[in-house]
Amino acid sequence: MTARHGGLGTVRFGFGRQVPGFKKAVQQSVAQKDAVLHRSILVSQKTLFLPCQPHNDQWMPRRTCIVPRSGVSIPPLEMSSLLASQPGPWVGIAANTLVYILGNKVLLRGLTWEGYYSSWVLGALSFSAFGVYGYSVVCLYFIVGSWVTKLKMEVKEKEGTAEARGGRRGIGSVLGSGVAGMACAALALSPLPLEYTMLQVGFLASFCSKLSDTVSSEIGKAYGRTTYLATTFAPVPRGTEGAVSAEGTLAGVVASVLLSGYGFLVHMIDIQGLLCVVSASLIANYIESVIGATFQDTIPWLTNNVVNMIQITLASVIAMGLFFAF
Repeated sequence: MTARHGGLGTVRFGFGRQVPGFKKAVQQSVAQKDAVLHRSILVSQKTLFLPCQPHNDQWMPRRTCIVPRSGVSIPPLEMSSLLASQPGPWVGIAANTLVYILGNKVLLRGLTWEGYYSSWVLGALSFSAFGVYGYSVVCLYFIVGSWVTKLKMEVKEKEGTAEARGGRRGIGSVLGSGVAGMACAALALSPLPLEYTMLQVGFLASFCSKLSDTVSSEIGKAYGRTTYLATTFAPVPRGTEGAVSAEGTLAGVVASVLLSGYGFLVHMIDIQGLLCVVSASLIANYIESVIGATFQDTIPWLTNNVVNMIQITLASVIAMGLFFAF
């Protein structure tokens, strides 16, 4: 009995009978060989990406993991490093240093030299731990905060409510704005088994709270018609420690919502995280006003910068606590 080919994937024998299933077997064999070849190419080119961090019931990368055949992680390179969720210290330091060299003149318009160097540490930690999007949160805070500080500067100077040095921020102001964010970034880079997403929530909450406080205070001093003491709601002059105004409060809420909304849009937080961040920032802001109205005039070491550190730390802790609880 002799065999002859009767078309692609079929074999006919002497009496013209077709062997059943032969074509399907050939196709499966070819598909398996193609899959093996494709995997080999991926591994050889070192482009097999694996997820590393669970987030919102879906796998989202904590950092870009490139895994070769040996299964040993190697660091991401080039543009993927800059866009990774956590690019690491070397990438963060290099990128932040480049920004500070190129933007030296612009940065020194809003910072003293001490503030310039201390904010470099904040920027390097933020980029290293939370990537370009976390870094952009700090930049947005700095830009908006500097802008509102200089609104109606002549009026503020006349009333004695203007910030010192024309609004340029020193090391105390930088720490009062960023010490909680720096702590979250350092913890995210540490080997401690802490949930990365929760630290992102705390990081974002600290800057949302401080931006909300800065905007509400500066808008209140510039445009507030009537200001009230946070504890008794008795009318007080503009610029009084612990004073709040309707205009400033509304502006602060909007600022907090917008910055946390930005964090949501770039996938730093989900909707649960957004609600935690906004709630924590508003709670911390009110506590800051109460501390200012009650203790700041009677305790010498309780300066504005110290109160700000307490406020942003509270915002970060409250946001992480809410996120963990719910």
